[in-house]
Amino acid sequence: MAENLNKKCKHRVVEAKEGDVVKNNYIYIAPGGKHLVIKKGLSGNIITSISDAPPENFCKPSVDVLFRSAASTFGGKCIAVILTGMGNDGTAGLRPLKRKGVPVVIQDEKTCVVWGMPGSAFRSGLTDFVLPLNEIATKVKELAEK
Repeated sequence: MAENLNKKCKHRVVEAKEGDVVKNNYIYIAPGGKHLVIKKGLSGNIITSISDAPPENFCKPSVDVLFRSAASTFGGKCIAVILTGMGNDGTAGLRPLKRKGVPVVIQDEKTCVVWGMPGSAFRSGLTDFVLPLNEIATKVKELAEK
């Protein structure tokens, strides 16, 4: 998946490994069947950690795991995005992010293949922006530049 996305994205897309130092202009995705966790390393750098904890919301990797780790590592200095997908994974993980003031962007129902994950987030009342897929990158860039 990382290789395929890497051909389509401006930034480098990599499958995260244990202890990768998070770099600007890189996109890290969870390896299949594992959770991705973001944390501070011993030297203070932000690093990736790979977890084999049980599935959450029937998902492994789970967005909730990633979002909780982002809330504790970055506080309010990140942006949450939920795109098309089945189920409600990601919704519970938005709560700690919203407590830190993180903006939440979700894909609108019209452009989703499956409105499950974004729909669940929308129904939770935790979202700030509901946008068509082709407008999300621009909004994320705008929010990041604030």
